[in-house]
Amino acid sequence: MNPPSEQPKPTSRSKQNLLIAGGVALCAIFAYFLWPRAAVAPGRISALLQNSTRVQNDAAANVPSAHNPPTLRAGESDWEKLRAKIVALVNGKKVDVCGLSDLDAALFLAEQAEQDGVALIPSQMGKDAANAVLAEASAKLTQSISLHEQAVGLYVLSHQAETAAIEVGINVRNCNGDARCRSDAWQPQPQLRASVAEPLVKMALAGRDPAIYATAMYACSRAPMGACAAISYAGWAKIEPDNAAVWLMMANEAASRKDLTARDEAIRRAAAANGYDVRIPSLATLFESEPVKAKPPPMQWLVGASLATINASAWPPPYVALSSYCLRSETTDPARITICDKLANKLLEKDESFVGRRLASKIGEMIGWDAARVQRLNDEYAVEYALAFDLGSTGNAYSCENLAKEMQWAQKVLSKGERAIALERIAASGKTVAALAEEFRKTRPELFK
Repeated sequence: MNPPSEQPKPTSRSKQNLLIAGGVALCAIFAYFLWPRAAVAPGRISALLQNSTRVQNDAAANVPSAHNPPTLRAGESDWEKLRAKIVALVNGKKVDVCGLSDLDAALFLAEQAEQDGVALIPSQMGKDAANAVLAEASAKLTQSISLHEQAVGLYVLSHQAETAAIEVGINVRNCNGDARCRSDAWQPQPQLRASVAEPLVKMALAGRDPAIYATAMYACSRAPMGACAAISYAGWAKIEPDNAAVWLMMANEAASRKDLTARDEAIRRAAAANGYDVRIPSLATLFESEPVKAKPPPMQWLVGASLATINASAWPPPYVALSSYCLRSETTDPARITICDKLANKLLEKDESFVGRRLASKIGEMIGWDAARVQRLNDEYAVEYALAFDLGSTGNAYSCENLAKEMQWAQKVLSKGERAIALERIAASGKTVAALAEEFRKTRPELFK
């Protein structure tokens, strides 16, 4: 079985029996982790492209069968390396992964590689299995009586379809470890994005719900073609004219066309608006779905990682044009200063992200806010940023305790936003922002640069 140079040391009869049992179990476990491969098969993507209005049904049908076997990636037939990992675990070099047996853990970490000094990473098999669970949960949401939940389910499925197509492109190119090849393959596919977003677009046009319309806009991001051509930021602004975030996104669009007149008008409309809501689709409900809750903690953890990636992919944020408008020398114009002052204060009051808060303090500094106020805002930003991402993890990264902490963090990020987490932790610390800032200046000086 092993090459001569890699023959394992003699083992006791009990360990030999365990290895034999492991070999039998390996087949079942391998099938368990690999069954979602069909979700990225080219035939499945082709089906989505041909009939995008049934994307949720396609996702639910992504479960392989004897007639629809999983597709292996290049290099996955290298059983010797995989077997070596199993042997190492059985012989006592074990890695504790919460809720998994030794053999399950070996497969979960089957593609070990050093990354930033950490020698263990979840395998692609585990990630694909988690994505299949997420597709099942999203497909169930599309059958909800709530239109908002239906929209979230369709949004996640459209994102997964595009990601799967890109992964297929990477496999077809045989990129393996070639970073440039993977980068070229990992590009947005506007035609696919527009096609699979069609059900969401129909929902957005059927009513005047700003949350559903915004979800469709995010699904159609960078794809103004096909069904997506029927919706626009201007259409969103007609539904919600008092939302400054929509006007700032319109300003981004105008700036990309180099239409500075339209950009400036949109920014003026944003300054005059009372509300501000970017309306990122709420993905937290997927954590509570039965398909996710029924899985062991490591699988739930991987689902959370996928959701965090999808949540971060919503684009464009409403900052690009505002930054160029307020952080240039022309900002000395009194009328522009007034507009930038209103928008910076609006970001401080209502934006839930650290990027928005940081931009607000930079604008304030540019237009002449009191230096003490700017310094206080910078300290608050640094403290909030540090506390939001400090999970307090210790020891084994895959322990039940650490996985639970990271899942709780992901749920809070998706439901409340990064800044809300930080504010809760500041309150729980019993310390003032000034005291925390002094502590972090010593332990995290990079945050205060």
